[in-house]
Amino acid sequence: MNIRSATDTLRVSYAPITTGFPIVVTDTLAATLDAALEGGKTTEAFFEQLNETAAFWADIADGTLSFVNGTDPHGVPVVIASSGNVDMRLIAVWSGATDISKPFGTMVVELGNRQTGIQQAMAFYICLDEAPAQGVVGDALFAALRPFLYSSFADVLRSMAAQLAVMADTENPSIDPQTFIVTVLSAASQKAISVAGSLTAWGLGKLFVGFDALAFNLSVVAPLMAVPLVLSYLAHPMYLSVLVINNSRLDFTLSLAAQPHGQSSVNWPAATLPAISHVDFPLGRGDQPALLQTGLSQYINTSTASSIGIVLETNAQGGARAAEVVSVPWSGQNTIWAGAPSASPNQTWSDHHASNGRLSYVAQFAGYTVCMATNKLQGETNGVYWYAVLIVIS
Repeated sequence: MNIRSATDTLRVSYAPITTGFPIVVTDTLAATLDAALEGGKTTEAFFEQLNETAAFWADIADGTLSFVNGTDPHGVPVVIASSGNVDMRLIAVWSGATDISKPFGTMVVELGNRQTGIQQAMAFYICLDEAPAQGVVGDALFAALRPFLYSSFADVLRSMAAQLAVMADTENPSIDPQTFIVTVLSAASQKAISVAGSLTAWGLGKLFVGFDALAFNLSVVAPLMAVPLVLSYLAHPMYLSVLVINNSRLDFTLSLAAQPHGQSSVNWPAATLPAISHVDFPLGRGDQPALLQTGLSQYINTSTASSIGIVLETNAQGGARAAEVVSVPWSGQNTIWAGAPSASPNQTWSDHHASNGRLSYVAQFAGYTVCMATNKLQGETNGVYWYAVLIVIS
């Protein structure tokens, strides 16, 4: 049954299928993560690829890099943006629905890094809030809508990148992905898109696309843009990037339990890291791979001669609690540590922030393992005091 619009306006909304912007499990992912968890140069190489996406997002922000039309192996029209190493693809597919009682289609957004082989993806349903004033709801309508769905989503990504570039270009950036993304998506959802001449067969002149339900998904994308952009401006003498990946079958809560030194330049996008999930739609190669949830944040020191220190807590739902300590002192060696938390987060810091000379660290818990690795214990990286920590829960 179709409830038809009484005007020349069509409203489309999105409903998430995936949570966040997860990593796709591929044949090479395990080897990539194992290498990155060795510590030292391999960890550094892993994070440098993340940092090098700054050029991709900066070019998206200023319009130097645009989405171009293409087709997937099945002949479906797609749009692609590529820097040569970083590729992003949007693909929208009709569901077969002929009324508004079911999702009208599916949109998949893929981001891939050729050097690391890391691929991330999100997917969401495309829903018609009402049927157009006239004409049939079906494949032809979806095909006519597809270019506008692509262009409006590309505009959202461009707006995100442009605003984050401005926010990152300051001495003391402080970016909260959750707050930031709500503002961006609210503005995009209220924007009228002219479709005059393209959808006249359905009596349409304007289109509104509702992005609000994608706030969590895109709040996870925001740090991927912001962290390398903040680093590229080099306004601070010391940086720490922290990436957490949940490669387990348990749900985790993630929190910054204590921050004895420094400040957050890019906050965590979420307080939860859901367990490995599987999608019920094909991705890329035509299969249905597992998806790993991630969280990315960044910290800076507050003055020229000060330190960075954090205590994270990753707690399994209904299971053991874990704490992770990262210490980046102004003088001396860095520290990473994982284990059972002390009586308080500050006590955990006091007990475990002293240097242990470890580039990698493994802690066993009931039902899961926490592996940590850092790029170096002290010194500069390409002329910058930048340090990175990878945490994988498995």
